[in-house]
Amino acid sequence: MYLEIDTSGGWLLANYSKIEPYIGHMKRAAIDAFMGQQGWIPDYEYDDRYALWGVIPSWYRRPTEDGVGGGERIAVGNDSMAPTFDNIRARISAATDKWVGLPSGAGASSVRTSVGSVAVQFGAAASGGAAIADGEVAKSIDTISNTVVSNFRGSFKAPFLDKYDAQFAKVIGGTGAAAAILQTAYAAEEAIWPAAQQDAVDICESVRNAFRTKAKQSSDQVRDIALGVVAAVAGVVTIVASAGTAAPIVTMIGFAKTAASAVESLNKTIDISTDSYESIMASLESASSALNYVITEQEHSIRAMVSSTSALISFNFEAFNLDAYSLRDFSSDDTIAIEQSEADTVLLNMNRLLAVMASASTALSRQPSDDFLRRDSEVGLGRTGPYSQIIELHDVISRCLKSTHNEYERGRALLEATANDLFASEDGAKAVAEALLRELETMGLGS
Repeated sequence: MYLEIDTSGGWLLANYSKIEPYIGHMKRAAIDAFMGQQGWIPDYEYDDRYALWGVIPSWYRRPTEDGVGGGERIAVGNDSMAPTFDNIRARISAATDKWVGLPSGAGASSVRTSVGSVAVQFGAAASGGAAIADGEVAKSIDTISNTVVSNFRGSFKAPFLDKYDAQFAKVIGGTGAAAAILQTAYAAEEAIWPAAQQDAVDICESVRNAFRTKAKQSSDQVRDIALGVVAAVAGVVTIVASAGTAAPIVTMIGFAKTAASAVESLNKTIDISTDSYESIMASLESASSALNYVITEQEHSIRAMVSSTSALISFNFEAFNLDAYSLRDFSSDDTIAIEQSEADTVLLNMNRLLAVMASASTALSRQPSDDFLRRDSEVGLGRTGPYSQIIELHDVISRCLKSTHNEYERGRALLEATANDLFASEDGAKAVAEALLRELETMGLGS
């Protein structure tokens, strides 16, 4: 027996690392049950053969404990049950081989944590967490906005506030919400596989016990299976929260809600029959299909969530990439007025925001290989599931953030140069203001 104690629930759980021996034992138990229905039972004296007692005793070779071989006639006769045994084994293999070598999901853990840190920094949260509306990023944005609105004068003020304050805040909010979606995808895949491993080996154990019970070899527990993979994934694919309120953010939150509803609605229970050899075999096939259906639907929901988010970003690029935002026309005037202390306050907070974005870009630079999802091609959405769609979203968020960082750095440098020129020569204020306005107006996608 390959069992271990589950201290949380107090019952014995099958150990996934032993799933292949479980499958082998199931094959022999299935053949035992099949032969028992034909009147053949393991010999009382020789465990390696089936006996049919009558006027002339007859025997067939029994498979080994791991389900291999058997079927040859012993002593009387020269017919063989080996082809029948092979068919039984093949039927079990068709239902169970896909569950050998499942991923653990562990490779997503560190990336999920890194992406989650970006979401939190930018005011969003996944897995039911609360959005942070007053974090350090939001405070710096507010400080810059209040300082410029109240203390700056000049033609540069309106375009600066439009792009580097209002639009920048939207971009940060959108980036945070997108990161929360990405975090949810990694968390879901991380949650699927340990639970799927346990579900798979639980099915194998229970079906093996059912065959053994039918063959009257044991009274091992045959229990219905409540698929743990459903609850495990439902626990992480929940509402995404964001401090941002822009339309794209609301739409992204809707993607997460749709995925959460789809995952929650999946069936959770599998019944294992004990009535006959054929009904037990049908239960195995049905249970295997049910588990695979649940995993497939979960991955469909994850794929739809991340693909929809990537498409939304592409369609609303300026809401996620500051460099893609085009300035509107603004009227110019001949005045410029900035206090040194106020300029220092704005530049200090812009530097803080640049540092946060640089840190976030570093966090997003770490991506897992597809090993954390690699499994049999018949499981879920295929050998690597929704990996390519998850990585596509990861890439687009990372690229947009880097571009936003570079554009924001240009805005900071321009403001600093303007302030330095102004403080060096008050007479040059008009020329500096006009140059700043021209520079801001020419900044756009690809600048």
